[in-house]
Amino acid sequence: MWETFIAAPAKKKAGAGYNELDRELLFKYCEEITGDGDVPLIRRCLTAKGKLRVNRALARRVFDALLAALEQKAFPYNFAQVPHLDENFPKGMTLGGVEEARFLFVVCLWMRGGIKSTTAFKQLARVWEARANIFDPRYVAARKNSKKLVREISELLQACGLKYRSGMAYAPYEWVSNLTKLEYYWHGDPRQLFYGEGATWEDAYARIISTYSGNGGKFDPDSPNGFLGFREKMASMLGFFLADRGLLDSESFPIPVDFHVMRVIVECGIIELPDSWTGYESDWRQLAQLIRGLTQQYCEKEERDWRRLGDALWLLSGNVCNLYPGNTSVVGEYNARQTSVDSRELMWTPMLSIKYWQTCGQCPIEQFCKHCVPSALYYRQGRLDIRGKHTKPQGLFSEIDAG
Repeated sequence: MWETFIAAPAKKKAGAGYNELDRELLFKYCEEITGDGDVPLIRRCLTAKGKLRVNRALARRVFDALLAALEQKAFPYNFAQVPHLDENFPKGMTLGGVEEARFLFVVCLWMRGGIKSTTAFKQLARVWEARANIFDPRYVAARKNSKKLVREISELLQACGLKYRSGMAYAPYEWVSNLTKLEYYWHGDPRQLFYGEGATWEDAYARIISTYSGNGGKFDPDSPNGFLGFREKMASMLGFFLADRGLLDSESFPIPVDFHVMRVIVECGIIELPDSWTGYESDWRQLAQLIRGLTQQYCEKEERDWRRLGDALWLLSGNVCNLYPGNTSVVGEYNARQTSVDSRELMWTPMLSIKYWQTCGQCPIEQFCKHCVPSALYYRQGRLDIRGKHTKPQGLFSEIDAG
């Protein structure tokens, strides 16, 4: 019954090369705890860093509430928008076919964080409008001087406003290498990565993610599998974009799990972090893997659309949780992962109280929110951690009608 919580897909055949978690370590001490009456079912999952407590009953209540609000277009879904709307695609692009699929494939290189998704779409649309041929795998693969093309793309990206942040300096090289491989082995069509008789999302992961490709975790230009820059989140994001745009059959797929999704899960206490939690990548990558299994199981069991659950979680964090005063930070001068990030003392002034009831006060899952999870720690220091309890203003302003 713990198969759903396996962080990486199980090996389907010898030599598949999946870099899965040590299952014996992960599940050896799993235990199921039940209580009397309304005490929810809690499952414990032992990881290398300690016990992650997963409350599946609470997850169901939170996910149900979010999806209901999304379906009713209640706050914040009455204004929050996903980035892959028609209006954010390049002018002159033929939508609904391979041209759009290729654009989405390139967009995914900017879905690893550090830039707003809508901004990435709009700026890459400008790049396409300036030079559409660099999105064509056949043109890219035919260029004999790939280093020159990398420089050309780099200059064009910066001219169109996509300046580099840490971790993005290799994007032009990844662009050229990935489109070349896509042309040689996948007919220049990203949708082919998901096709094949009996193909599953595990197969797509093995084709897209280098660590699952059987290439020893390294990019191999002579292998059809494994693309630069793609990890679990981006592979899921590619499947999500293609499915949501009607370019791919929408079978069950792990939702894209990024900081925003992890934040909502941790804020609500759906997954409780162990005392040994450091918040660094070795920790939060295991958390993300567990969330993929948890959300996929929920969608399959409750027959809910995995794309809509992904939207509901992601949009909530970016449009509501970001505004909670307890999540604001004082960020020091840039010093890579050593950049200082300090909390602000939370004083419930009348202005902040009003702001709370206009945002968190209208949140469809406010009743479940327990913790503060600031974004600055993650984006500046690479850490996902709890900054204390989620509190709300008391007294006069707690009676304000948020509507």
